Amino acid sequence: MRAYLQVVSTGTADCPPSVILHFDQKRYMINCGEGIQRLCTENKVRLAKLQTLMFTRTHWDCTGGLPGMVLLMCDLRVRHITLLGPQNLTHTLVASRHFLYRNTTHLETIEFGGDIADEGPMYDVDGDHPSKGTRNHFQDEHLRITAVIVQSVATAYIPPVTSEDRRNSRIRQQQLGAMFTLRTLPPASWASNPERPEHPYKHKHSHNHHQSPCVSPEQQAQASQRALEGLENMLQGGHPDLPPAQPNNVAISYICQTPDYQGKFDRATALALGVTPGPLFRELLSGNPVASKTGELVYPEQVITGARPGRVFIVVDCPSVLYIAHLVNKPEFEKYDRRSHPQTLDKVDCIVHMAGREVMTNEQYRAWMSRFGEETQHLVAHSDYCGQGLVFPSQALCSLKLSKLSNKIFPVPYYDNTPAHVLPTPKAWEAQWEPKRVQPAENGIMFILEPTVGLDRCEVVEPTELPKDFAELQKYNSVFLQDYSERADKVLRDIAQDPEMEQAFPGKDVILTALGTGSSKPSKYRNVSATLLDIPGRGSILLDVGEGNYGQMFRHFGGTRRSPEQKDSVDDRLRQLRGIFISHLHADHHLGIVTIIDRWTQLCIQGEIHGGKCLYLIAPAKFHVFLTEVAQTNPGHYGYQYVRFIDSSDLIHGLTPSPSSPSSSQSQANLATFQQLMGFSAISTVVMVHCYNAFGICLTHVDGWKLVYSGDSRPSQDLVRAGQGATVLLHEATFEDDMVDEAIKKRHSTTREAIEVGEEMHARAVLLTHFSQRYPNIPRFEQKEDRKIEIGICFDLMSVRFGEIRRLQKFLPALEALYTPGSEEESEEDAEVEDME
Repeated sequence: MRAYLQVVSTGTADCPPSVILHFDQKRYMINCGEGIQRLCTENKVRLAKLQTLMFTRTHWDCTGGLPGMVLLMCDLRVRHITLLGPQNLTHTLVASRHFLYRNTTHLETIEFGGDIADEGPMYDVDGDHPSKGTRNHFQDEHLRITAVIVQSVATAYIPPVTSEDRRNSRIRQQQLGAMFTLRTLPPASWASNPERPEHPYKHKHSHNHHQSPCVSPEQQAQASQRALEGLENMLQGGHPDLPPAQPNNVAISYICQTPDYQGKFDRATALALGVTPGPLFRELLSGNPVASKTGELVYPEQVITGARPGRVFIVVDCPSVLYIAHLVNKPEFEKYDRRSHPQTLDKVDCIVHMAGREVMTNEQYRAWMSRFGEETQHLVAHSDYCGQGLVFPSQALCSLKLSKLSNKIFPVPYYDNTPAHVLPTPKAWEAQWEPKRVQPAENGIMFILEPTVGLDRCEVVEPTELPKDFAELQKYNSVFLQDYSERADKVLRDIAQDPEMEQAFPGKDVILTALGTGSSKPSKYRNVSATLLDIPGRGSILLDVGEGNYGQMFRHFGGTRRSPEQKDSVDDRLRQLRGIFISHLHADHHLGIVTIIDRWTQLCIQGEIHGGKCLYLIAPAKFHVFLTEVAQTNPGHYGYQYVRFIDSSDLIHGLTPSPSSPSSSQSQANLATFQQLMGFSAISTVVMVHCYNAFGICLTHVDGWKLVYSGDSRPSQDLVRAGQGATVLLHEATFEDDMVDEAIKKRHSTTREAIEVGEEMHARAVLLTHFSQRYPNIPRFEQKEDRKIEIGICFDLMSVRFGEIRRLQKFLPALEALYTPGSEEESEEDAEVEDME
């Protein structure tokens, strides 16, 4: 058996720290923050065998990637998913019930309570028998886990678990059971009758997936689709809100041990001791003594050599110094204290510390580390010691190539490979520091657990150093880039000679920044949906904000503010943020919002410029429920109390909201304030043809310009009517023109359809976005000489003024050369799609 621990992320603005434990037949992930799925794609970390996710906290930094990861695991046909973590883990997941559900997977959550929760056993999702996890322990065929529950010293008294708490827990488990209902095809006699309910898959541990020979694959697919649609309709109905949850400051550290190594059976010695071959040999291998031919007892240790306990590793999450006093005095660590018990056979092979500088330089924490002995390998996974290097170098190289056309429209992402701090050396810590093997973690670094132990850097992702400009890049890629470079030079000459290139019109200085331009799942080149609209003198608004888009802002705007002289920063841009629009509840359009609100709150509320500021959110009503329920599990509610909600259904174009509805009246009051703040003369939504409660939006400004955003949808005549005369239409173009049938099936648009919507709308320009991750990086479409509308293709981290969109159309010949069939870019994209599948 081979087993190893691997650091997936060391912790950057793009992706919080995360590690994966690999066995031959199974994977375990510890913490799944935003961006983990994309990072695994970038670094070719295969997730098909991932079955168990463990969480140290329920803070969004640890769980933000959970919904997207669960959806991916379901798509990879993982039949049983187990989640381990602190109290509120089930609540956090079930809050996603409006958009997270599958009928192909069974999912169970096991919450560790320890001394601050129920002393009894935890129960599985059926609620009828004890699970494999009881109190603070969990065990399966590969791993024995002890959850060490650690509190902050600032934590107030937590009352004991009551009968009402248990009742609320059962309600959450019932909701979870409705979200994930593993089912098989009904009997063949049912297949032709769509009115019959689908037979439930009752035996969750069974692996008999026999399909009746009377049922065709088409019938099976139709039955599965009917069941999924029924589940979707049920969850979108009037199901009750979750019972309220109380946030906690618990952080779990995990002590993990692999199975004991049984050693090698010495047949010759057993025979010499008079043991008869056969069943007695098996008894010895099972650890039981047996009688020899002479009647003397023979013990396993006499005939088995090399037996030893399983390897032990620990993952420690210590968010701040407030947790240290409780952590270092936890009795679960005492058996591994080699300072107090130098003869102990229990040892820890590796410890991963998810802790920053204030913790790692604390004397009490350093002294605790020393107790594990000099042989223990310590890896520190935190941005304080690991820098803000590029974790998505494929995207960065794409931006560098595009910068040939304009380094203002296509700036190179910010990165810094130099850590902010350096770990103190043993000499500096003198006698208080005994461990010799302490180092910062690296993305991809492995600690081998079986069959031997030790670090392995063969999969380490070395820090990327980009060429200083396109000219330097071309020296190393001359064959692939020559044609593109020549076409780009011609394009730039044509632009310089075009007298209409810089026309004056209302809104020409409004800036649109494409943060994420891909659909469904993130890829190396394109993150999921997000667009930032910056209105000079007014502020900015986000149009959708998929997972990981705070990291996109961090890269695009130069990181956090490090000095007064710094020209731009993500901090400055977040301070200018005034509103967010969420088009619909599909996960790829909104899972980045919690991080955005949290960072905004830290800067604008907890920071130096309180001033009564708030954020305005326009979204479907169910999204407000989701954010409210997630806020209940996060200390400080991640700032959602400073958000003013506006229901998208109260702004539908051509409809007058009900004056008698309190929620509608509040939406209208919030809308009036937001419009005045941003200078909008009108904001209206349009019901789109995609999923339940999918909306587009029209933003009309007092300065005379208008932006229309489609969200995800088939072409909509309602959007055409509402958006007449738009300055810019931002429209999804998920599929290429030869995939109309697929677009109709998935309720998306093709490139041609998106352009035709803009033409019918008489828009000045149309920007295409939300491209399928399965196809090349730019869509192909017919370029007509007499076409009056300007057309631009969005790329991640592209910033363009409305007055520069004409340039984007001029860029098309050069882009076709860069992404021509068989080019370096398309070859890499094709390989990535195959790897994901």
